[in-house]
Amino acid sequence: MARIIKEDMMDEILASGPKQYFFQKEEDGEVTIVFTSSISIAEPGDEDLCGRIWNPPVNDANGNPILNANGKPRQPWAKVEAEANVKGAPVIYSLGGKNSSLFRTWISALKAFEIKNDELPGTKWTCTKNGKWNWNIQYIGKEDISSSSPSIIDNKDLYQIKQTLMELKSKNQSISRGVDKKQLIKTIALLTGKTQEEIDNMWYKLINEKVIAEKDGKVSVL
Repeated sequence: MARIIKEDMMDEILASGPKQYFFQKEEDGEVTIVFTSSISIAEPGDEDLCGRIWNPPVNDANGNPILNANGKPRQPWAKVEAEANVKGAPVIYSLGGKNSSLFRTWISALKAFEIKNDELPGTKWTCTKNGKWNWNIQYIGKEDISSSSPSIIDNKDLYQIKQTLMELKSKNQSISRGVDKKQLIKTIALLTGKTQEEIDNMWYKLINEKVIAEKDGKVSVL
């Protein structure tokens, strides 16, 4: 008979299936990116990172030429992309065209931190879009990427902690205004059966995914 899909099965499907594209927008705010490949460029007719032939659209749905900002018809263009983990999921991170403001900012960031493209896998960054053309990119450090996607166990544990935080917030709205960090970790440990060290190791992920915010020793559940 049919089975209900459990959370660990969803994580397994996510890890084994084709990667989704991630196109960063201003409303995404600060995004944490862990690269799992170097940056690649696909010219028209090349195979991209998803294994598909890249045929950039130059006409709209009605067959009319797509115009660039300068009013001229768009020409076939090369796209830039890399494999990465974004928001805990394996994706193809789109850097736009080779002349895009995002790609140019990434080039500047790599040069500023003296990181070569072939050294990119395993590096961790934050990237924020500010307005139409401006990007703020910061290097965080190195991260183990022995697997190209987050471990299923880590995802399952993180999900359980998130659910516990949401339940705490629904029962006590004061938690959204800020509580003591140590006390909150003790409470989560008691409710989930995990150690305080395990929860503390996931703290950075919870902040990056905007589940919680921390300031002056106080933690708010968002």
